[in-house]
Amino acid sequence: MQRTWPSGAALGVYLVLRANTAALTPATAPSYYALSASPDVLVPNVLEYADRSLTFAAAALLLGLLVLVRQKPSAEWFGEQERGVALKGCVWLVLAHALPALVPVRSDLYACLPAVGRRGHACVAPVARAGLLGSQCVRAE
Repeated sequence: MQRTWPSGAALGVYLVLRANTAALTPATAPSYYALSASPDVLVPNVLEYADRSLTFAAAALLLGLLVLVRQKPSAEWFGEQERGVALKGCVWLVLAHALPALVPVRSDLYACLPAVGRRGHACVAPVARAGLLGSQCVRAE
């Protein structure tokens, strides 16, 4: 907490400054851009963003495993460090999509930031653990 308070303070200042502008806020957004927890908005958005964020990562991981792995897959590939990386990737994905999933309009741009983090997390841990990249591999920390 001691190391993150500057970020919280900067966010507070930003929110105060933004509230005093003509920029859109949750309170001033038009109906087509207002946040909605309606299942009619939430379910299609979650499915669309999951597809946009995870399909390429899953395909790249599967292709990498098929092409690079010379040994039988094993649960030993996923040690404590790799599970931590995977958990962080999942948290990144969920939190980065939390607000866009509530907006009635969808955009490919809303899928960019979460996808960047998730693709990296999806591919680094299993490849590093399996030793597929040899001594050149940089492990995620």
